[in-house]
Amino acid sequence: MVIDITNSLQCPYCSTQLQKTTFRQGKGFFSYSCKCDEYPVIFGILYLKKDDFQTHKKILQHLKKGQQLKAFYTALIGTAKTHKFIIMLTYYLKFVLGIKLKRTHLLQILYIAGPARSWFSYLLKNHNRNTLQTATYVCINQVKSKQTYNIIDVGAGIGFFADKIRTRDTYVGLDKSFLSTAIAQLYRQTKNCLYICSEVESGLPFSSNVFHQILFLDTFAWILNKNFLIQESARILKKNGQFTMVNVHEKNADTYWWGYGISANTLFSLLAKNHFKEISFFGNSVNSRGLQSVTKTSVEPLGYSLMASKGLHG
Repeated sequence: MVIDITNSLQCPYCSTQLQKTTFRQGKGFFSYSCKCDEYPVIFGILYLKKDDFQTHKKILQHLKKGQQLKAFYTALIGTAKTHKFIIMLTYYLKFVLGIKLKRTHLLQILYIAGPARSWFSYLLKNHNRNTLQTATYVCINQVKSKQTYNIIDVGAGIGFFADKIRTRDTYVGLDKSFLSTAIAQLYRQTKNCLYICSEVESGLPFSSNVFHQILFLDTFAWILNKNFLIQESARILKKNGQFTMVNVHEKNADTYWWGYGISANTLFSLLAKNHFKEISFFGNSVNSRGLQSVTKTSVEPLGYSLMASKGLHG
C-alpha cells in the first residue's frame, strides 16, 4: 500500500522523516513537514523541491487558502504559458466536469501549441519504445513474488512505465518536472502509486531499506553526480534489491548532446565500490529469447543496460 511508502518518506535536504500534516479539515488538503521545512501535496503529487523563488512556500500559501488551482499553476513554474493553460484546462475538465482527455490527445495538443515540439513528438512516437519494453521485461515480467513489490522509478516522466506495473505492486515515480508528474498523475492506473516532484541530485527522499527495485529508464545519462545517486540507490534498496539501468551510453563525440556518458568499466567500478553484486550488462532491446547479454568490454557505446543486486553491506 502507498501508505507504507509514505511512512518512509525522508527530506532530501535535512535527512529527517517527513510527517503528514492535514489542514482545511474535510477538504483533503495536506502537506509533509520535517525539521527544516514543509512541502505541499497538490492533486496527490508531493512537491519536494526548493528553489530561489520559494515556490513550495507559495504553493502552501495557496493551498491553505483553499486555492488548489492557483497552487497548481504556481507549481508549474518554468513551464511555457501555453502548456500551463492546456494542463490547467485538462485538470479542470477531469476534476470539475468529469471529462478526461486521452493522453495521446493531450500530447498532440501540447505538440501543436508548442514550444518543445521535438520533446512531445518523441513522447508520441516512443510510448512503446525498445527501452520501455526492456525495462518492463526486467522489472515486471521477471518478478516472481506474489507479495507487494516496491518499485521506485527515477526520472519517471509522464508515466509510461507506471502503466506496466502489476496491480499489487507499489510504485513511486520521481521527476524534477512538475508538468511531467502532473501528466503522469492524471493518467495513473493504479491506487498503489505515488508521484513526487523532486530534484533527485539532492538525494532520494526515502529512509533506508525500503525498495525491492530502483529503475533508471533513459535517465541515468542526465545525472551529473552519478556516484552519489548510486550510493543513494544502495541506501534505499532492501538487501538483494535490484538496481536496473536501461539505456546508458558511453562518453564520445556521437553522444555529446545526450547527457553525461559513462563507460561500462567505470560504472561497474562505481557499483562494486557501493557493494552491488551480480552486475550484468545487456542490450537495450528484448527479442524472442529475452535479454541480449554482453560483457562490459563489448557493450554498445551508443546505448547499453545493466542490472545488479544490493549486497550485504550496501
